[in-house]
Amino acid sequence: MRFPLYSIRAAVTFGGLVGLVGMLACSNGPTVPTPPPTTPTTTTATPSALAVSCDTSALGALGQSAQCHAKLTLSDASTQDQTAKAQWTSSDASRISVSAGGVIAAVAPGSADITASLQGLAAQQKITVSSACAFSISPTSVSFPASGGSQIVTLTATPSGCSPSTWTATSPDSALTFAPTAGEGSASVTVRAAANTGGAVRRTVTIGGQSLTVELAEAPAPSPMRTLSLTLTQGENLGGPWAGTVTATNGYSCTLALISDNQTCPPLGVADGTKVELVVALLPQYANLGSPIWHTTGCDTATNTVCRVLMNGDKRVTIAIGAL
Repeated sequence: MRFPLYSIRAAVTFGGLVGLVGMLACSNGPTVPTPPPTTPTTTTATPSALAVSCDTSALGALGQSAQCHAKLTLSDASTQDQTAKAQWTSSDASRISVSAGGVIAAVAPGSADITASLQGLAAQQKITVSSACAFSISPTSVSFPASGGSQIVTLTATPSGCSPSTWTATSPDSALTFAPTAGEGSASVTVRAAANTGGAVRRTVTIGGQSLTVELAEAPAPSPMRTLSLTLTQGENLGGPWAGTVTATNGYSCTLALISDNQTCPPLGVADGTKVELVVALLPQYANLGSPIWHTTGCDTATNTVCRVLMNGDKRVTIAIGAL
């Protein structure tokens, strides 16, 4: 069967429209452009705090050194060691010094603040160094005569500012004393020695832990005792009898009474070589009636009131009291 030509063309045309409609029906709609990917925002952490820490366990004596560290804390809580970049200073470099790298050194006893500075921040740590005192004395020995006396000994504590600096002075002999007996740091100590009554003395005393030798000379042998025997008699008896008193050293006294022609006085004991003065005075009611001494025997020298005797042996003396 043959179809007309126009019918075939119509079918083709219609079929093309159908296919186009079908394609449009399968489409999701209009095309929307895809946006470019978003780049995340980056936040930079900023310095928030600075801390200093020094290893003081390595700083136990003068001349030793230790390392300090500077730790920077950022705003995100992270930390950084900024020891090399920090600026380091000491509040007293004469005691504790610090290098550009944060190394501290003990120069002298005492304290100093070690400070690290960085990016407008600062932190510090107080460092203290102590040094035990070493004591010395000068002189290291002193000598005294048998009569004793006092001398000054200089006690020196080094180095300056050392600690502890307390000291005491002690002696095994109560005859050796100190002033003061204790103190702190350098001082002048007076050593006193009592008179020696025996043989030579050599003692070792201690001042600030240092030994001081003290020598005390032997006491001289006591002089032998001498005896003065004194007799008082009446002087020229024209206006007598007389009454008078003789006095001498150590409270010695002997009186010739009016009714006595003579008086044997107690013996006077003195050391060999002693000079004795026998002073004579009439009793007050007769003081203006004559000279106290009429004459003497045994005196080395005599006046009308005094008889002087050098006791280089036992002596016997007679004094006649009173005369017109």
